[in-house]
Amino acid sequence: MKSDNSEANLAKRHDVLKLLLNQEGLRLTNQRQKILDLFTTTLAGEHLSANEIHHLMTKQGETVSYSTIYRALYVMVELGVLREVELAEDRKYYELHTPFASQHHHLVCCTVARLLSLKIIESLKRVSKKL
Repeated sequence: MKSDNSEANLAKRHDVLKLLLNQEGLRLTNQRQKILDLFTTTLAGEHLSANEIHHLMTKQGETVSYSTIYRALYVMVELGVLREVELAEDRKYYELHTPFASQHHHLVCCTVARLLSLKIIESLKRVSKKL
C-alpha cells in the first residue's frame, strides 16, 4: 500500500501533466497517466525504455501498443515531464525530469546492456572517504 505522501505526490504529478497537456490542447489520457505512474512508482534513478514500459503495462493487465507508448513518451519529453537519455547504441531510456534534483551521470554496462545513474554527490562522497 502506498503512503499518503506518495499518493499526494502522484496526484500532484498528474495535475501538472494535465495542466501542461491542456495548455497544448491535449488530454491526459489513461495511457499517459499510467505511463507517468510507472515512473513515479519505480525506484529513484531508475530509467525505463519503451520496451520495459510495454512489458510493465502488459504485466499490469493493460493493453497498449508500442506506437501509443512512443507517442506518449514523445509528448511527455516535449513538455519537460520526462527526460530522454539516448545511448551510443541508439537505445533510448526515459526518466522523470526533476529540475531541482541532484545532477547525475549515466554509466552503461555493455555486458548486460543496462543503464545506471551515477549521482555526482554520492560518488564524490565515496571517493573522498577513500582519500
